Amino acid sequence: MNPRIHHIGYVVEDIESYAASFPFAVHEQSVFDPLQGAQLALYSVGDGSRIEFIQPNGPSSFTWGFLKSAGAGMHHICYEGLTLPQVELVCREKKLFKLRGPMPAILFGRDVLFAITRQKAIVEFLL
Repeated sequence: MNPRIHHIGYVVEDIESYAASFPFAVHEQSVFDPLQGAQLALYSVGDGSRIEFIQPNGPSSFTWGFLKSAGAGMHHICYEGLTLPQVELVCREKKLFKLRGPMPAILFGRDVLFAITRQKAIVEFLL
């Protein structure tokens, strides 16, 4: 297995104002994801690092509850470079609870799977 960090995800109330405060963040692309019920934007930082900003559209959004209870801030870390069987193995070995997926992620044009650690940290796997 050779996973890499693809991005860090932040849930925010307003993408433009939140992104403007991040040093060196350069906008790559934005989309509305109807499955997640959120506006999404991907920003690059330096040489290959990325930040995803997630702006929930309302109470039906996956991340609305997070924003309302925890406020704006870091939501998840996303790994890439693993197959679905490898992700399932990691989930079993690390005792991660699968939250959602595999499901399509239109921002990336690939499927993703979300899991949560015993310490309640959210992990996304880009498949």
